[in-house]
Amino acid sequence: MELCDQFIHEYIRLNPTMNDFLKLKEYEHLRHKNPNFMSQEYDKKEEKLNRKYFKLLKKKKEKTFDDKLFYEDLKEYFKVIDFPDEYFPLSYLDNYFINEITDINSSDTQYTFSDVKSYQDFISRLKGNKAICKSMIDNMKQGIQKKMTIPKIIVQGIIQQLQEIIENNTLKNKFNHYRKIPQSIEKEFLKTIDSCLISCIHKITKFLIEDYIDHCRNSIGFYDVRGGNKLYNEIVKSYTFKEYTPEDIHKIGLKEIKKNKRELTKLQRKMKIKGDYHYFINRVKNNKSSQMKDKKMVLQELNNLKDRLLKEVFDPYFEFPIEKKDHYKIKCVSKENSHMSAYYLLPDFKNERKGTFYINALVPTTVNKHELAVLSVHEGIPGHHYEHFIHTKQDKTLYNRLNSYTSYSEGWALYCEGLFEPKNNYERFWKLIYNLHRSIRLVIDTGIHHYGWSYDKCFQYMKRYLPFSDDTIKNEVYRYICDPGQAITYKIGELTLFKLREKYFKKFSKDYKGFHKLILKIGPCPLNILEEEMDKLL
Repeated sequence: MELCDQFIHEYIRLNPTMNDFLKLKEYEHLRHKNPNFMSQEYDKKEEKLNRKYFKLLKKKKEKTFDDKLFYEDLKEYFKVIDFPDEYFPLSYLDNYFINEITDINSSDTQYTFSDVKSYQDFISRLKGNKAICKSMIDNMKQGIQKKMTIPKIIVQGIIQQLQEIIENNTLKNKFNHYRKIPQSIEKEFLKTIDSCLISCIHKITKFLIEDYIDHCRNSIGFYDVRGGNKLYNEIVKSYTFKEYTPEDIHKIGLKEIKKNKRELTKLQRKMKIKGDYHYFINRVKNNKSSQMKDKKMVLQELNNLKDRLLKEVFDPYFEFPIEKKDHYKIKCVSKENSHMSAYYLLPDFKNERKGTFYINALVPTTVNKHELAVLSVHEGIPGHHYEHFIHTKQDKTLYNRLNSYTSYSEGWALYCEGLFEPKNNYERFWKLIYNLHRSIRLVIDTGIHHYGWSYDKCFQYMKRYLPFSDDTIKNEVYRYICDPGQAITYKIGELTLFKLREKYFKKFSKDYKGFHKLILKIGPCPLNILEEEMDKLL
């Protein structure tokens, strides 16, 4: 067994909730445990485990591909270990309490409810929430003293999210549990949710409103947090290349925005639409042929696109087939995830829960028919779903399969959008808009965390270029605030793949199938390792 997989097995023993995704039978007996991941004790155990394997890898002279991945990841971990992220335990994007509610509400999560034992195990987990909640509050109190707080605008959003959970999930509606609860355990299950989850949500919401928000900072970026500038620089290097700085990323973003804007200007001339840029993008967006009437219509359109895109994008460029039984599912996002416009949810390790493309069709009239093709390419086939399908078909370690390496994965999905040839000007418009959007992310992300941009500046910058609703832009900016660096991975990953393809074509002419086979064979990894592996195979 590779060292990285030995690590995974030890990590499951530290935090058995990780096995919800892996579903390894040898750890099912630990399913009831829910460690206080917010405690200092947990942090020390995690650090000790990482140091153990870091030393083992450092001593190892002949490193396998997986050793290299693991070693690089551990080096990144230790570069930022001194940053006190415990002062920021809640996020608008990734909220522990929302995740718990989603486990209860939806079958499309990692935890599986099946028999009475599965309910008993979940009840035991819920009982650990009080300690977790207390640690979160204690850590945020320390954060106030150290003047290291979550941005006020984000806390306002979190409060709203938590209040909606309280309002929508009650004993009366059985907390919207998605399946019939075994009668013998129903009373205890519902009572424990109320006393150990809902009560914690009440408690932390009360703390945020009464004790925390008035002490929160008005700034939104890492630049204004002690040690934040150093951390953001390391995040940028980790997601891209060691020689890249936030200034480099910002410049690349500005250059790509100009390129995309030129293409949109060409399209405006082709469509013979007079007026300024803002008039053009809003007129195309609001074209009558773009309107969707209801959620059923949105989902049907996405299902129809599957077959079309297989013929137009997949068949000409990819060698290894994917059968219908292995296709992705399509669903509407839940109310708890209303801040997400579209995303892909990986299948679990046993493929009991299939890979799913989620679209925000909660308000169907806000979905544009002509944007669905490029979204389908990105989230489905040959984007995220196909990449993951190929990855699982290969003999990969647990560690490798668990780590998506965002710049590879999102870069791949955006790269696949480039293979898509729109069938009309409206689809072409959305293809260009989404590419422009990813270019703008380079400027906004670095603007927030390196240059100190305000929320209003970010909002107006996006509003200037994109035909998105105010609510969509708000959620986008919140996302960049809460997850520094992630937004830069799409465009930098795509540009890296274009560079590698150019190098490949010099040797093998325009062999798209061969290039894609090679990239997928290497699989998810940091961009610098992707380049190294590509050079070895050429």
